[in-house]
Amino acid sequence: MEELVLASLDSTVFDVDNLIENIAYKSTDGNVVNENFDPNLLESKFRQAMSILQDYQVQTEQNIKHLEEACEKERNTWANSVAQLEELYQSTYTGQQELEMRISVISTKVIQIGHQLESKSNPRQQLIDARTTAKYLERFLDANDDVSLMFQDASKLEQAAHIIHQLYNVLQELPDEPKFIEAKTKVKERYLAIEEELLLEFSRAQVRNDKKAMKKYIKLLSKFKGHNDCIQNFITDCLKGYFDNPNIDIFYSIPQLFTKVSELINELFDQPEKVTERLIITVYTEKLAPYVRDQLDAYVRNPDLDNMEKYLQTLYTLSKKATKLSNDLQTQKISDDPAFLHKLNQHVFKSYLKTYSKYEINCLEEKFQVHLERVESTGGQRRIKPTGLR
Repeated sequence: MEELVLASLDSTVFDVDNLIENIAYKSTDGNVVNENFDPNLLESKFRQAMSILQDYQVQTEQNIKHLEEACEKERNTWANSVAQLEELYQSTYTGQQELEMRISVISTKVIQIGHQLESKSNPRQQLIDARTTAKYLERFLDANDDVSLMFQDASKLEQAAHIIHQLYNVLQELPDEPKFIEAKTKVKERYLAIEEELLLEFSRAQVRNDKKAMKKYIKLLSKFKGHNDCIQNFITDCLKGYFDNPNIDIFYSIPQLFTKVSELINELFDQPEKVTERLIITVYTEKLAPYVRDQLDAYVRNPDLDNMEKYLQTLYTLSKKATKLSNDLQTQKISDDPAFLHKLNQHVFKSYLKTYSKYEINCLEEKFQVHLERVESTGGQRRIKPTGLR
């Protein structure tokens, strides 16, 4: 009996009517209409089942009570933990505010001290620089002083660059009088020699991918006239060997090149957008334009009908690819000028677009002539469609 009741309680849906029927059936073996039916036995079984249910209820209530007590205990434990954490957070937050206030006060004092030191240091440094420049200027003005070996120490190239730049600027302000001509000539010679050495050191740093050294020489060369040469050398080295493969897809390779070097340009140069523009100009004029010319000139050298059709089709394909290339590069914000890439495209295709209509007309005329000759060769007659009124 107990198994029957407990099994019914463990089922997903408890059906009391079904339980009563099962108890009655088990107690009478299904013979409720038999003359041997014993109602007292059935009552006893029902009372037994009720007793089991009552015991189960008591046990369940006890379990619920124990679970509630455990939950309450755990809730109190976590409530105490949360209260402690809130107290700790409040204490930490207060301490953080005090620390931030102290840091702010200290930062203000550091800035003030820095400004005071700078105000004292800058004039002192300017005085030292002026004194150093004057000392070297005196040597260059002395006709008997051999300055040919001056600034030859490679380990002091940075210092030499700074001094020769100062001397060059000072002498530019002096008049072209005989007493200054020789000094100007000697300073200019050393200026050009140091500039060349800086360019060489920059190229060496680029070969070994020494970004720190590259940035240093770019900064030094920014004071010299050779700064543009530095940028051009950088671009030339970036392009070296990149488009040498004759089977390369240049329209696919140009965006790859830009992606490869754009991060380096942004890292090295103070005005990366100018360097990027110059890189793209170099690529379009020195790589893309010759590529387009090589693709088209082969057809122009032998301008028969077949070659003219291929020329026009190739020109259309190249122009379409170049337009797509420019649009793709424009999305990467290469230049502040929205027409920058469009102008480069026009420069590449300008000469071909000028003669496009002539080649197109010649091609059509030759096609019509071929068709006309074919018709006439089969015995057809040429008809001229009348126009206007007679």
